Amino acid sequence: MLVAPSLIGYEIANTMHRKRSEGMSQEQVNHALQNLGRMDIELVYDEELHKESTTIARALNHSAAYDAHYLAVSIRRGTRFITCDRRLSNSAAVIYNWVDFINPV
Repeated sequence: MLVAPSLIGYEIANTMHRKRSEGMSQEQVNHALQNLGRMDIELVYDEELHKESTTIARALNHSAAYDAHYLAVSIRRGTRFITCDRRLSNSAAVIYNWVDFINPV
């Protein structure tokens, strides 16, 4: 099962909005968003997660804490962290040895 911070839905909606601006049809966007609701993802939300993410973002020297929420969930669960974000992967791998980059192309 996948585990993610609850903000994943907002981030996917934002990505789909950008894809729509890049030429993806609204039908494709709607289909992708419907599939999100069908995925078996355990969503994590609590105040401590926000605190943990700001600490992680500072350690990684990131200006925003969004991505650090995913790392915080991974740390809590003791699971590998897999991302398509090369910048995040590179900075996190310096501190955490359980970070993997997957090239989406």
